[in-house]
Amino acid sequence: MADDREHRDLPPAHRRDADFPAEWQDPRDDEISLIDLWLVLMRRKWVIAGVFLVCVVGGAAYAYLDEPGQRYVSALEIGTYPTGSDDVATLEDRAEVATRLRESLVPLVRYELAQEHGRSFPGVEVSVPEEDAPGGFVFLQSTAPEDRADVVSSIHQNLIQQIIDRHNDRLEVRQARFEARLESMDADLEELRAKRAERRQEAEHRVEAHKDRLERLESAGAQRKEQLTHALEEAEAELKTLRENEDRRRRQLEHAREAAEEERDALIANRDRLQARIEQLEQRRSFLQEQQELLQGLMQDFRGAETEGQGMLTDSPAALGFLLRGNVTAELQQDLTNVREELVLGLEEQRLGLDEQLQQNQQRIRDAERRLEEKAADLDEFEREFRREVAAAERRVSEKRSELRHFETEHQKQVHSAEREIAQRELRLARFEDDFEREIRRKKQEIRQYAAQGQELRATEASALAVPSGSAGQDGSLIVALSGVLGLMLGVFGAFLAEFNSRAREVAQGRADPSRQA
Repeated sequence: MADDREHRDLPPAHRRDADFPAEWQDPRDDEISLIDLWLVLMRRKWVIAGVFLVCVVGGAAYAYLDEPGQRYVSALEIGTYPTGSDDVATLEDRAEVATRLRESLVPLVRYELAQEHGRSFPGVEVSVPEEDAPGGFVFLQSTAPEDRADVVSSIHQNLIQQIIDRHNDRLEVRQARFEARLESMDADLEELRAKRAERRQEAEHRVEAHKDRLERLESAGAQRKEQLTHALEEAEAELKTLRENEDRRRRQLEHAREAAEEERDALIANRDRLQARIEQLEQRRSFLQEQQELLQGLMQDFRGAETEGQGMLTDSPAALGFLLRGNVTAELQQDLTNVREELVLGLEEQRLGLDEQLQQNQQRIRDAERRLEEKAADLDEFEREFRREVAAAERRVSEKRSELRHFETEHQKQVHSAEREIAQRELRLARFEDDFEREIRRKKQEIRQYAAQGQELRATEASALAVPSGSAGQDGSLIVALSGVLGLMLGVFGAFLAEFNSRAREVAQGRADPSRQA
């Protein structure tokens, strides 16, 4: 209950919302009142004025007492190295270099120089260009009087030399890697050339082996073709000889057959002549028999007349006639005797001789016909044998020709296959040469490009050292104006701080002495 009364006795400005009843609580009390702020500033105007005057006086004194100096700038160009591609990288990022200079090297160098010489040295500002700015530059800036330019140069040189020493170590590593990589690429190129020579020698050896095989194949093919051609010529010559022998043998057999036929015909003609002669003898015999009969009749007639005439021999004419008839009878008797002798002896002998000749002729005809049949059979047998031999010879010739054509076809296929294999080997060899040549050119180009990248191995160096860049004197009016702005801001802050302290003391006193509040 006492605490509730204590909160209710506090001024409204010092009460919280929880110190009021719920029906009295208003969220608008939590807002800042500009009028309250203005009232605070008015109550504390002397604080603001005092702080403002102090700052202005201090700034004016600084601007008056500050000695004019010279600004010196040093440029550090960070070394580069090739990254293996077309890009180039710096030995160290320039932001890292700037950080190392700001955080480590600059304080350390200034401290060492201060310890050595017993006085302070100019500061060093480190700056880097924008990220997209070309080059790896880091700038060191210092402001000092002109009579201390050598000190600034010494500081900048010391800082830059430490960075250069550090980067030289890195550059040596990069240089060693670059040279090792270049030597490795040269070794790869030499290995590629050696491999190319070895592969080319192997390929050429294979091509030469296939060419030798083709030559052997062509030589063997020529020999085999010559053998087959010779065998074919022999078979054709045998067939030709067989046909010539067949013609000669056929002519002989036909001649023998013709001779046999002529002999047979001659024998048949002789037989016909003998038969005609026999017929003539038969006709002669018939004629002689008729003569004999006639002569016998005449003889009988003359003999009867002779008997009758013997009684008339006294008569001289009759005797003369008888004498004449006697002579005629004698002649007839002689003729009859001659006819009988010819009929009995000559005709029979001739008939027997002709019959014998006819029989011999018949036998000779049969022999001739048999010989003719034998000749015909020989001719037929010869024709059959000749046809068989000719068929066999023609079959051998056909087989030799077929074998020769088959060999030529197969040999041509083998030759074409070998030539195609050689062409393919030579084409692969040419392609292999082209591929290796392109690979060697690519390697050489890569080595040249990589060697050209070696020019990008640049050491870190100072492109400018403590170069004056103009006066570093400061504008006094600007310093005074800035001092006034700063004094005004600090005065306002001091006014609010004093107001806060005053209110805090009142609250503390009110809590400590509740009777005063009553």
